[in-house]
Amino acid sequence: MAKKGKVVLGTVFQDVHSIGKDLVKTLLENWGWEVVDLGSQVESGKFVEAAKKHKPFAIGMSALLVQTSNHMLTVAKMLEEENIRVPILIGGASVNWEFASKIASVGMGGMKEDVFYCKTAMEGVKYLESLFSDRGKTVASNREKLSSFMKGAKVKKPDKEVPVKGYSYRPSTTAAPFVKTLRVPVEEIKINYRLLFNLNWKFGKEKTKAELEKLSEEWLEKSLKNGWIEPAGIVGLFPCNGDGGEIIVYSADKKKEIARIKTKIARFFASHDLGFDAVGLQLATAGARTDSVTAEFERKGDFFSAHIFQGLANRLAEDTAEFLHGFLREKAGVSEKSGIRVSPGYPAIKDMENNRTIYEILKGEKIGVELTEAFGFKPLATTSAVVCFNPEATYRV
Repeated sequence: MAKKGKVVLGTVFQDVHSIGKDLVKTLLENWGWEVVDLGSQVESGKFVEAAKKHKPFAIGMSALLVQTSNHMLTVAKMLEEENIRVPILIGGASVNWEFASKIASVGMGGMKEDVFYCKTAMEGVKYLESLFSDRGKTVASNREKLSSFMKGAKVKKPDKEVPVKGYSYRPSTTAAPFVKTLRVPVEEIKINYRLLFNLNWKFGKEKTKAELEKLSEEWLEKSLKNGWIEPAGIVGLFPCNGDGGEIIVYSADKKKEIARIKTKIARFFASHDLGFDAVGLQLATAGARTDSVTAEFERKGDFFSAHIFQGLANRLAEDTAEFLHGFLREKAGVSEKSGIRVSPGYPAIKDMENNRTIYEILKGEKIGVELTEAFGFKPLATTSAVVCFNPEATYRV
């Protein structure tokens, strides 16, 4: 069967996630497209090189993490600078139509009208089929959608300068320091099924609620029976102080500084002149075997199962993190609504290298977790966080 055209696919630089991208590849090949798969952690220039070499019908980029999605913007700018005009399809948990409109704004001759946000793998196929059959109509419709998001975009106010002195916060807790490794029974985890269906699996309206509930029940039972999922975590409470834009973490005896964590929430911790405060650190995983299970499904060409299992594992990692957060609050002696939890890579604590700090302090290898060169984790279904117990702390940073 003659191919309709080439599509270059890849997960952007510093992002190791590939399940969604692999699912898109399988669907496109089934629909008669030739796919040039660049893999994961693709440097921005590689997309440009592939576009020059293969002259594709479209380029598809995937990103799971907020902090890596900006590489999509870089690729779009580089393509424009090279005068390579090709439709761009973006997908992944960290992007949306508003982000697509930002990419569209890099067009040198005005709006780049052929930037498409694909909420699901199947949407990517539908956009390509539509572009193939009637490019003009598809682009015109997309232009209206992008324009509406551009007009409705809120102007971000500049960050307020974090004061270096003058903290008014008293220590939020004086609980004793500790580090504890936990094996977390699944029945003790409150699974957020709404996010599993809409974010991790991203089926949209393709399946009914009843179908999704049945699917989740089957996969959870199968995963537990086979030992594919074994939620675990490490939590710790450490003496600390806020110092400008950093949290200074001390040893349990308060005599030695062991780390500094640069974060916007540092202002919610007591400064040294008011006494020692406490910070919570945590590392959560859905299980050391999750990556190998996903890889085995992929090896067999069963990308649907790989997608479903990895989505379930990612959800359990996040919900295990919520369980650990509750455990830390209890040990700190604060209410369940007191304070916040923030993870590296997000606005409050942007630098991914903080993953290494948390990993090394908690000794993440104890639960089978490894640190990658890009400061991510293996297995992928792993997440870390810094916990603040100050009742005045807010996620609005």
